[in-house]
Amino acid sequence: MVDLIPGSVGVVVVNYGSSALLAANLVPLGRSMPEARVVVVDNLTSAEERSAVIALAEAEGWSVELPDSNTGFGVGVNLGAVRALGDGADWLLILNPDATI
Repeated sequence: MVDLIPGSVGVVVVNYGSSALLAANLVPLGRSMPEARVVVVDNLTSAEERSAVIALAEAEGWSVELPDSNTGFGVGVNLGAVRALGDGADWLLILNPDATI
């Protein structure tokens, strides 16, 4: 495969009660792009959902941002972008949990 975009890609996903969608959609993407820096921003819905997101992120090697409340999509994207860029990403791919590529 030819690398059309030089540099590292950061994949930012803002989650809101969608750990099952992350498992279904983001896991395969992250595994197909092992060089990508995956960041999940978990906008707080419940303790159970937060635990599921943290467990999934740990299992897949993702970074996770854990705001204390629902920051909304825009603020969540900004939090994730800062983290991905700080982790060395040169490019950002912003996705919803239900997105497949």
